[in-house]
Amino acid sequence: MFHPSRRVETLRAHLRLPPDARLLVYAGRFTPEKKLPLLIEAVRKLGRPYHRS
Repeated sequence: MFHPSRRVETLRAHLRLPPDARLLVYAGRFTPEKKLPLLIEAVRKLGRPYHRS
């Protein structure tokens, strides 16, 4: 479960991300009803400083 107190301060360095990067995380099943192609396209349109892995 997400909580700010569980933040890992070294994650950005581990992923080689700049300090201003915004990391987007998807946590869910890869099933058709999740419409992942739509999600992927939306994330692509965000552009920098968003980072996707």
